[in-house]
Amino acid sequence: MLVAVSLAWGLSWPAMKIALNEIPPFSMRVGTSGLATIALFALALMQGRTVSVKSSVARAHLMVAGCLNIACFTLFAAFAQLATATSRVAILTYTMPIWAALLAYPVLGERFNLSRGISLLLAIVGLAVLIYPLIGSSDVLGLMLALATATSWAAGTVYLKWAQIDADPMAISAWNGGAAATIVDTTPGGVYTGLAIGSNASGNFLYAANVAQGRVDVFDKDFHPVTLPGGFSDPNLPAGVTTFSPFNVQNLGGTLYVT
Repeated sequence: MLVAVSLAWGLSWPAMKIALNEIPPFSMRVGTSGLATIALFALALMQGRTVSVKSSVARAHLMVAGCLNIACFTLFAAFAQLATATSRVAILTYTMPIWAALLAYPVLGERFNLSRGISLLLAIVGLAVLIYPLIGSSDVLGLMLALATATSWAAGTVYLKWAQIDADPMAISAWNGGAAATIVDTTPGGVYTGLAIGSNASGNFLYAANVAQGRVDVFDKDFHPVTLPGGFSDPNLPAGVTTFSPFNVQNLGGTLYVT
């Protein structure tokens, strides 16, 4: 079984590269995420599992995790393969444990012991050996996208553990894929690099920094795009300059900040 899984995983990367020659990245990722979601829901129902998530807060957490774990991961991986060699993308993408360990320390309080620290150091050295010769080449964009793929997955994994969502694990996986497909399909051309949850008198909302289209998109508890009063502005930006795009959005002490 392990050999079969490893073989399937290895073949998925060149298959993705071939598919990207014919199918646009967004269309391919909506299709793959959608099919995976259907398969997971079907399997969960066959096993008699509960797939409903009743809490609106849990749904919002699933939306954030789905965007990080699935939407950002799959989109960054697709665009990375368009920018550099498949083998490099695959290796850099699976540096996920490095970033998960680094994020788990401040977020979850998981400290490093000696063996974990040595392992992490060796992994970072190996990563540097792989990247350094390619600095300044045309492959840099692909490398950065591959690293973004790894960090987004790690961030989603750490977020899921922090959120402690009260739902069946298979249901969480299925809803993650569904949330990812919904986000990608709802906003064609959107590329999300930051997420935050905010609330007002109307309820809870998900704020997503859409760097590709230069705006912050807002979704309600049912993942529908909404328009709220107000907006984000920076009086220190040069007058008349319209080329700035939001890269991240965070909720700090009840106030939303965009960078």
